[in-house]
Amino acid sequence: MADPLSALSLASNILQIVGFSGKIISGSSELFQSTTGALKSNEELETITNDLVTLTKKLNGLHLAQRPDSTSEEEQALHKLCTGCAGIANKLLLRLTKLKVPAGNEKKRDGKVFNTLYKVHGQKGNC
Repeated sequence: MADPLSALSLASNILQIVGFSGKIISGSSELFQSTTGALKSNEELETITNDLVTLTKKLNGLHLAQRPDSTSEEEQALHKLCTGCAGIANKLLLRLTKLKVPAGNEKKRDGKVFNTLYKVHGQKGNC
């Protein structure tokens, strides 16, 4: 007979597999029904990130339009923050684009759905 810790560990692993499988199944249903090829949460994140890019461009442009030749330390820090924010937002948009499932051949789409869901749910902490 297995010791209690081994039994608990096995039960925990089984629950993780069941939970992960449930996420894959529900996510695949959502992706197959999606007209954009993306999960709803990714669509929302993409919208917010696009808004962030637009706002940082406006803020950076406003700062440069008001005083293009002389900048204070605060203005330089703001410019650096806007540049960094835009860079990170663009990287996020690129990743979100890679997570979209393209329309087309059903067999290729099936494989892409599974790969996309694994990337989303299997590597949550690795972003």
